Amino acid sequence: MEMIDLADLFTIFLFSLLLLFVLFGYLVIHKAYKIRFKRRVSFSKEKYRLPLYHFLSEGTVSKVIIPHSRFSLIAASELLNEYSQVLEGEKVRNRMRAYAEKHLSSWILKQLHSRRWSLRMNSLYMIEDLRLNFTQEIEKHYLSRRLTAAEEVLLLKISADRNDPQLLEKLQHPKYQLSDFSYLSIFEHLQEDQFSVFAERFDALPLQLKCVVLEVIGQRQLFDYHGLLVNMLNSEESELRVRALKSIGETGLLVEEEKLLPFFSSAMWLERLMAAKVVNSLKLISFSDVLADLMSDEEYLVRSEAAGALSRFHGGTDILRRVAENSQDPFARDMAAEWLKKERMDYAD
Repeated sequence: MEMIDLADLFTIFLFSLLLLFVLFGYLVIHKAYKIRFKRRVSFSKEKYRLPLYHFLSEGTVSKVIIPHSRFSLIAASELLNEYSQVLEGEKVRNRMRAYAEKHLSSWILKQLHSRRWSLRMNSLYMIEDLRLNFTQEIEKHYLSRRLTAAEEVLLLKISADRNDPQLLEKLQHPKYQLSDFSYLSIFEHLQEDQFSVFAERFDALPLQLKCVVLEVIGQRQLFDYHGLLVNMLNSEESELRVRALKSIGETGLLVEEEKLLPFFSSAMWLERLMAAKVVNSLKLISFSDVLADLMSDEEYLVRSEAAGALSRFHGGTDILRRVAENSQDPFARDMAAEWLKKERMDYAD
């Protein structure tokens, strides 16, 4: 019985050893293939580098830059990506687009249909960067079950670049839950006339998209929509009120003081903070006493913003000194002393 068990163990050992040899052999061959593949791509890149540069920068046509193999296709696409980062000018971009559409279309679309996510993303980045005219293929991919969240964001950026009439619908009903950052990155691709569609249909937008629209107004200094920001100060949604306050501060356009006053006594500390930021940004000295009271706020950020605003006002240093010496609130005294110290250090510098 023992001899049979030992024989079985020896057989298992030999089989395992053989399996290890096979696996090792596969890894060696695969590694050698990858090295050889990279060398051939590198060789093709060096062959194409100068002729492609001259074509893109000067329009000099050469048969050398026409890819004929998988290696040369990869080399050409990598070079095109490199040059797109360093070469500028409308003529250069047009030549890049023409070259890609003529010689790399099949390769790019093949990558777009790949099972590998990284290859699909690479193709989408190239389509976005060069503004390639693959409208039907892009729409087909947008409807694909294989679509991921990252791909959807990239496709929506491409749609924004193309002034896609369906963009509003797509953003209202995305396939994945998009973050504010993703929405903002998409809106960066919109021209102002495209953005106006979202502002005009503001009331019909979901809450998150409304917040993004308000933030974009501030980021891009879209003064024509100041009225929308002011109206949103009366919104029932605190998040909309906060975004409106933030954008009012960023645009620097005046707002009636009576519309700001309620926010300094708001139960939401973020609203108190943003109201202080607006006063700071617009330098509304008439709110000096309100800011002095706000230095007793329970939230550190609110106290700091109020003190910082006062430090920039004419006569604000005197108010800070008075608070530091006479306030009954230890938080207010500490905050005033902290900003007075900062002022002395700045003056010394």
